Amino acid sequence: MELFSKKEEFISVVISSKDLPNLGSISELYRYLDDRFSDYEIIVVKNSPLDFNRKDLDVLLNKVPSVRVIELSYEVDYEVAITVGLENSIGDIVFVFNPSQEDVEILGPMSDMCTGDIDVVIGIASNQKKSIGYHIFRPFIGWALKEISYSIPRNATTLRCLSRNAVNAATQARNYHHQIFVKIAQCGLGSQTFSYELKDALSSRKNLYRAFKTTLKLLVFNSTKPLRWMSALGVSGSFLSLIFALYSFLVRLINHNVADGWSSLVIIISILFMLLFTMLSFFGEYLARLLNEQSKHTPYWVINELHSSVMVDSERCNVVEKT
Repeated sequence: MELFSKKEEFISVVISSKDLPNLGSISELYRYLDDRFSDYEIIVVKNSPLDFNRKDLDVLLNKVPSVRVIELSYEVDYEVAITVGLENSIGDIVFVFNPSQEDVEILGPMSDMCTGDIDVVIGIASNQKKSIGYHIFRPFIGWALKEISYSIPRNATTLRCLSRNAVNAATQARNYHHQIFVKIAQCGLGSQTFSYELKDALSSRKNLYRAFKTTLKLLVFNSTKPLRWMSALGVSGSFLSLIFALYSFLVRLINHNVADGWSSLVIIISILFMLLFTMLSFFGEYLARLLNEQSKHTPYWVINELHSSVMVDSERCNVVEKT
């Protein structure tokens, strides 16, 4: 006798191999899905050739149904791996799931929320750990991300529950591979938050260095606003230089016994060079972005796709005739 009435929606669960503590967690996930959903698939994106060997994968695929393993030819970024899974998913509801940090029990309640006008459910970690530096600079980081229309709730994680509409909207956007979570936030669909607890909050502790690195990447790859900010900074530096030149000229007219302004000259030159090199660093980032977009190099190559060799229900038909 079934304890749960199985839901009819087709569920896809996308997992990066980097998030798998061990292959045994796939079996646990399968049991949970099999108890609650009629149709489902587990997509594991092996985004590094060194993540799990073929022998262990074959054992898993011979025991656990509805598992698809997508092997990539070389290691890619986490968001690229998630994008591969989303592109290859066929579910009505698609999860971005991290078994090492998230419990399988949260999938059912999240799928209930992803109905009607809600196409995106965002995971919120209630026990998220943060450094003091992150707390201090978080308002500035939030403001910078809002400038590129990337508005996510505080303590948001990578956990997502997406409708098919949301998956299509995010993956059809041009040049999305390195910022899939930004594209999900920018698709303009209805969203809601889901609060849960991380299994190991200390291992995913947010710090200032990691936040700054991520924010810089998001800004550069998703908007030209930082380029305009640097242009404004350059104009400000030029204006300050002009004021200093006028000041020096007026002082020389008024006072003929002006001492050598070595200190002032060194200070102003240092400031201007700081501004100059800041702008050059941003120009370099955008040049790299342009070269990346012009490259014919594909964002990823799938070298193999493995499937479970056992069926969920061999007697079940995939076409139902109603009279």
